[in-house]
Amino acid sequence: MFNEANALFRVELNRTPPEDRGPVVNEFLEAVASIPLSRGRDYIEAVVRLQWATTHIQLQAQESAAEEFDKSAAAFQRFCGDFGIRNKEATPHMQAMAYERLSCIDDPIDKLERTEELAAHMEAVDGTKTGYCLAAAADLSRKYYEVTGMELFRTTYFDVQKRLDTYDQTVSEDICDLVHHHVDLISVALASLIDRDKALDWVDAFFKEYQHFDAPVVRALLRRSQASLLRSLRRLDEAGRVDEEAIRLETSSPSVGNWMHTRQGYRAPTRRSTTSSVQPDPQNQVQDDDGEETFYWGWSDAIGDQAKMQEMSIQLVLKWLLEDITTGNSALEEFKEMTEAALKAIVLPKAVDINELAEERYVRLCAWLGKPPVHQKNRRLFCLVMLRFGRQMHFSDLKLWDPRLSELQSLLELEESLPQIIRDKFPGSKGSWLGQMALTYMAPLDYSADFTSAESGERLSNAQAYNDRALAEYRRNKDLVRVALHQRSGAQICMFMIRRIRQLEQQAASSSNTRGGIVDNGPKKAENDSAFLSVFAEAEVHDIRNRGISQAEEADEIFSLSELHASSSSGLEGITHRQSITASNANAFTILTAIELLLAAPGEPSDETITKVWQWVQKYKARSLARTIGVRISDPPELVSKIKACPDAARGYEEMRAMEQRIKEAQGMAKFNLRRQLDTYRRTMRETHDLMRQLLDLREAQPFDLSDVARIKAQSGTPIVLVDWFYLPPYFTGDTGRLLLLTVKERSKRNLNIKPTMDVLTTKVGDVITWQKTYLTPEKFEDMPEENLNTKEARKAFDSMLGGLIAPLARRVKPGELIVLCPSSSLHRLPLHALAIKGYEALIHRNPVVYTHSQSLLRSCFAATDLARPLPARINARFISGIAESESVYHKAGRTSIQTLARRFRTDPMIDRTASKKLFLDAAGQSRLLHLHTHCGWESKDPLDHKVELPMSCAQPKGQRPVESVTAREFFDIQVSPGTHINMIACQGGVMDVQLGDEVMGLVPALMCSGASSTVSTLWRIQDTHGSRFAKVFFDSFLKQSTSTDGNTSKAGGSLIVNLAKAMQQAADAMDEMKEAPLYEWAGYVLHGCWQFPLSEQDITSLQTGGM
Repeated sequence: MFNEANALFRVELNRTPPEDRGPVVNEFLEAVASIPLSRGRDYIEAVVRLQWATTHIQLQAQESAAEEFDKSAAAFQRFCGDFGIRNKEATPHMQAMAYERLSCIDDPIDKLERTEELAAHMEAVDGTKTGYCLAAAADLSRKYYEVTGMELFRTTYFDVQKRLDTYDQTVSEDICDLVHHHVDLISVALASLIDRDKALDWVDAFFKEYQHFDAPVVRALLRRSQASLLRSLRRLDEAGRVDEEAIRLETSSPSVGNWMHTRQGYRAPTRRSTTSSVQPDPQNQVQDDDGEETFYWGWSDAIGDQAKMQEMSIQLVLKWLLEDITTGNSALEEFKEMTEAALKAIVLPKAVDINELAEERYVRLCAWLGKPPVHQKNRRLFCLVMLRFGRQMHFSDLKLWDPRLSELQSLLELEESLPQIIRDKFPGSKGSWLGQMALTYMAPLDYSADFTSAESGERLSNAQAYNDRALAEYRRNKDLVRVALHQRSGAQICMFMIRRIRQLEQQAASSSNTRGGIVDNGPKKAENDSAFLSVFAEAEVHDIRNRGISQAEEADEIFSLSELHASSSSGLEGITHRQSITASNANAFTILTAIELLLAAPGEPSDETITKVWQWVQKYKARSLARTIGVRISDPPELVSKIKACPDAARGYEEMRAMEQRIKEAQGMAKFNLRRQLDTYRRTMRETHDLMRQLLDLREAQPFDLSDVARIKAQSGTPIVLVDWFYLPPYFTGDTGRLLLLTVKERSKRNLNIKPTMDVLTTKVGDVITWQKTYLTPEKFEDMPEENLNTKEARKAFDSMLGGLIAPLARRVKPGELIVLCPSSSLHRLPLHALAIKGYEALIHRNPVVYTHSQSLLRSCFAATDLARPLPARINARFISGIAESESVYHKAGRTSIQTLARRFRTDPMIDRTASKKLFLDAAGQSRLLHLHTHCGWESKDPLDHKVELPMSCAQPKGQRPVESVTAREFFDIQVSPGTHINMIACQGGVMDVQLGDEVMGLVPALMCSGASSTVSTLWRIQDTHGSRFAKVFFDSFLKQSTSTDGNTSKAGGSLIVNLAKAMQQAADAMDEMKEAPLYEWAGYVLHGCWQFPLSEQDITSLQTGGM
């Protein structure tokens, strides 16, 4: 009888609006009173009153709900007494009531604690509401974290989610619930930045583990979340493919409205960035009168496609116009004959067609759309938002800033009154529109050089106000990426404000001089000259500058976190993923703005300012490459020994290694929580142990710091000077770019503080480009582009045009000190070591020279060398000729060089069939000294296709060159031995593609990523004979150092150290013996990485007996 009665009651209750259900309940309870006790009257009453209580909760009548819960409990108590049921608390009814009673708790912390307690109890007794309670606890902790920002709630959320995952997989075995709950988790991962890659791994593991799971809507929901993760990581091609799969799944399933799974509560298939609340049972859901999910599905892909979004909104408006006109709406008569093209002309007018009459029609159109009929309210309001949103984008394309501001303002006003279902479709819309307002106010100033007008001041003031409002909105939503974007915008606004103050002060000073009869015909003062600034203006500049720097610092911190956790992969996949997100974040602009703000201080830069500029420069360069190398590098033995000597650090290190091992052994979806635990543990270790911080800095390639300078000096035992060039592009219209030269070195014992120096160079980037186009990449040439370089005039032009690039080093660096050169932008292509310096025809004749892509990368190269230093493996030298036998007539010198060098090192040359691609790759993993003399190709614009050639082991068809190649793409996924040095004597082997942020790509970065500590490569096409000559004199020095018994050769950790920088210097001296040789012959050979090469005792003995 109970089942029949309850079924009848539910049908009647659910078809009655919640506010009108009282009479239905009372009538049913009156009927129940006539049922005999023996037939379960009290139990039926208890169930009815429980359902009635949940209706009161829906109506937010908490007191009435509590009263009905008590009556339900009393009725159930009587039932249990009559039927002898003892363990009442374990019954499904009491468990359901305990869960529903949580809704009556007002205090948020108490509610979370009670929910967690109930969840733990349900887990212990295997309760029917276990999943509900865990989901509710997760949802509450997430929401409290979003409101308070307290890490405690975030930790609680992930802990409860872990238990919920276990319940879904092992207890309920409900895969639909597993997906719904993890979609919630993905939304949190999207906002946190550090968990996105982990969440993506979970999704991949899910689809592998549950290949046969076939619930189209649920699969589509997870695919949409996967696409969101991929987009956030800027893997856009992959995201597009996943979205296509989601569309296929959505369209292949029947329309079911708000489809839900029925066991563990409703999880809406939404794309908002926060999760939905845990909802009560399905029968208690109040359906929206206009909530067809398929309507919104149709928009899901249009939102990211401007043209499609505009087209869909115009077509819908036209359809509804005709519907309303047909039903007799006389106010729309003016649109009666409207075509799609005519409507488009009103909504998206051309700049020349904008007039008052057309705008009035558009206003009336929006007013009509904003007052929709009840049965289409949500759809029409949604379309109105899309229409206005598409229109403001249209005005942005046309650079019509004021009309765009008007549309954005209308969107902000509309947002306040939108139904919740539409707000859910536009997560973060308010913050986005506020941010766009700020950017639109700034837009006209990007093309202006004069900011003294009142309009400019008003625009800057409005931009800052709207940017601050956008920041507040994004902080509230915990949207860190957009917080970073608008902190950077705030810093940029500060820079513009400082420029305006300076211009106004200059204007006032000029006006005062004119009134006083003074005419200043002297040179224009520098922008940061404080002579014309009033005390008030100087203080204002100081405050604005500090605010801007603070905003840039927060933006950089967030972007750096995002880039660090973009991928756990090493090799090519790791660097491409990191470079994608680095390019998307465009954090290089954050750093450029920070440096500009630092240099905006009145007067000459202080030591503190120069130090901070140097620190920002270290953050700028080759971040992705350094981080990818850090992922795969082994822990340096010397540092590990220090860690193990400290008991607390040793315990932390061993636990971290154990956690890393558990992750390696874990399968599929289990890795997500383990990786999160490891991240949390590493943060704790970083904060509590300095030695662990050093290790993690190395692994994560944190920016090179002044403390690293002393460590590198101590490791090398050599006086070194680190030199960075940095290009500051024009910040304002009409400005010119500047080249900075920064140096740093360990000071004397009397002056222990390490202070970087900075020089603003007189050489312009335009001079660099001009020289390159003349001597390296001319449009016209006879035999080869570098033919002009093979003249004495080219060397003279190099010194006269670009000598200023190193001129300050004459006073910053002592002769004999080793210099590490770190170029920037277009300087990567220059042989900077060949520039003349005071008293010397070339810098390398004065000082040993090493190159690096970033000082952080130099630290990684030293760490790789340190792995080999204590007990270096045999060098197992390999000398490889990539020149095919068929080309030996033209490249005889290179082939002979390989054979000669192999004999000197008592090994067999790899030549012809013994130098195939397979054998070369085998040798690369077994040798610590690789010398390759071959051809190199830049036949593709993709730097990953940069390749070296090797002879094929089998005959080829006539007319086809008998060669195969190894590309940079392949080198990224090769692992070489620690402390490996690679010589690549090949045309343009050292040429790289350099993107914003000095993100480099090519063969040398690939070799560094493969584990090489150092490389020698070439900056241009070389002659075979020159390459052979270089190899001879380089290895002359190498062998002389290896076999030296005079005590001048350095030793470290029981191994002998060959100084590769010294070998490079002696090679340059020999090839430029008269100090007037053309650059083409000798200057193109460059050493990247660590200049120390450890030799084992066995190698020393072997070389001493046969190397000379």
